[in-house]
Amino acid sequence: MNGKERLARTVFPLALALLFGLAPALCLAGPGGGPPGPPDPEMMIERMTEQLGLNDQQSDDLEAVFAAHRKAMRSTHEAMRTARENLSNQIHSETFDEVAIRKAAGVVAALEADQAVGRGKLFQEIRRILTPEQLQKFEQIREERRERMGPGRGERSPGPGPATRDQSF
Repeated sequence: MNGKERLARTVFPLALALLFGLAPALCLAGPGGGPPGPPDPEMMIERMTEQLGLNDQQSDDLEAVFAAHRKAMRSTHEAMRTARENLSNQIHSETFDEVAIRKAAGVVAALEADQAVGRGKLFQEIRRILTPEQLQKFEQIREERRERMGPGRGERSPGPGPATRDQSF
């Protein structure tokens, strides 16, 4: 066996071990190194104005709705980030503690419920601003997004945070 073969037999298994060891962490990290934040409200208003043909008053009304919800959405989002990190730490702890994992998962679940209620309130206010025709188009775009992203996907919370790649709302 020559030096190249010996090197290949040593380096290749090490590279595979490193790859498979890091793969789960890289999958969980998301494209920006962590879970994505909620979409930027200004970007959503821009898209809605363009796709639904909102007038200036409707855009202003949407801005006010997002502003009214911004503080609560931001604090819930930050609490969720912390709760998910805590849950992950509990799951990956050196010692298994079922009670601690269940408690951490319960905190995440309660925050997800808070986010869902907040999104429901926000979208009710958005619906009141739209005309019946705009509302129909809004629902059509949501349905297309749901089909494109698959079951259980594409229902992100609008609010402060970095922009996302998806061009719908």
